[in-house]
Amino acid sequence: MDGIGAPFQFLDYHIEQLSLDRLYPEIDGSPDKVGTALGFGMEIRPVEEAEEDVHEVQLELHLNDEEDAIPEGERDRVFHRANLTLVGRFQWLEDAKPADEEEADKLLLVNGLSMLYGTARVHLRQLTDPGPEPVLHLPSISFKPIVEEALQEREDS
Repeated sequence: MDGIGAPFQFLDYHIEQLSLDRLYPEIDGSPDKVGTALGFGMEIRPVEEAEEDVHEVQLELHLNDEEDAIPEGERDRVFHRANLTLVGRFQWLEDAKPADEEEADKLLLVNGLSMLYGTARVHLRQLTDPGPEPVLHLPSISFKPIVEEALQEREDS
């Protein structure tokens, strides 16, 4: 099974910031679907106190917050507003880190953000489950094009 394992280990994560508001749109009956506007930020930084090659990946999720434009036709289907920041620590396995720093950042961000996003999905679903409104289900997303664009912008600046 060589070649299918990740070149780094997911050590742990913590929630750095969490806020969740229930919104109470005026609706008649039950909505046919729940609307979710999704904005997010990301950051990668080394962990200074670590002895080995450990990096932190930070995922910031902003769902339906005031800065996000929720289309008028969707407003009666938006039941939650949330802001969540997760920070995960990842350690490169011995001799597994790509020599190219940009390739290493890309690999760590795409995979690290995907792992943290999966964790965020579980937390937000559990927090919104005990309520009269529909449970918050975050959509599946691919971080590869998002990370590529962010790294390109970093390179251009």
